[in-house]
Amino acid sequence: MKDRVRLFLTYYLFWIIFFVAQKMLFMIWQYRFLGGISWTDWFLVPWHGLPLDFSTAAYLTIVYGLLLCVSVWSKWAIIERIADAVICVFLFVALLIVVGDNGAFPSWGYHLDKDVFDYLRSPNEVFACAPWWLWFIGLVLFISLFAVWFWLYARLMHRKPKQQRAIEKWDKIVDAGFELICDNGYHNTNTAEIAKRAGVSTGIVYQYFKDKYDIFMAGLEKYGDKVFFPMLKFNNKYFDKSDFKGSIRIM
Repeated sequence: MKDRVRLFLTYYLFWIIFFVAQKMLFMIWQYRFLGGISWTDWFLVPWHGLPLDFSTAAYLTIVYGLLLCVSVWSKWAIIERIADAVICVFLFVALLIVVGDNGAFPSWGYHLDKDVFDYLRSPNEVFACAPWWLWFIGLVLFISLFAVWFWLYARLMHRKPKQQRAIEKWDKIVDAGFELICDNGYHNTNTAEIAKRAGVSTGIVYQYFKDKYDIFMAGLEKYGDKVFFPMLKFNNKYFDKSDFKGSIRIM
């Protein structure tokens, strides 16, 4: 739960940083056109825009919050792919507005508004408002900004919840241990070899299991329905699937 809350807040903070950064980008891009900017403006402009940034970031974060709720019942890898697709759409639209606004502002003298939809009815008028080289620069800037922001998003958000990572690590250790014991025999397998096969340290193995016996029993429990139980051709009155370890000792 804590991991999901952390991811939710990080996602929200990501969009606030995005909106503040775009204001700074606009001021840098339009510095000459605006006739100079005082040092106080560099702080006041983002500051006065924060209320709108907070509300817009909240709307965008609602979608991610819903995905986090669904992740309780679904695999994290699937949720992460959907979240990546959503952020790509959001970034595409947001950066299209940012680059278009910066490119059109010197000619129009004001920020993009509903007029852009009027121009979209006639693509020729859209391309006529700026020379081809300016469109090329805008395209390069758009791709660069998209790559930078998605990289930052991936660094911040591509972290699995600790609970999910713990489950995957447990599975790796069990799989590695069971495979080695089946291949080499119980007595010819040690925890160091299991740790190496699982790609973890020996200390991590002992965080999850007391010894290789626990790993072996966990493997039997995990693969019992597929491998072990079908091999039992007799009806053992002592055998109880709910108490696997106890039944194994009795048998």
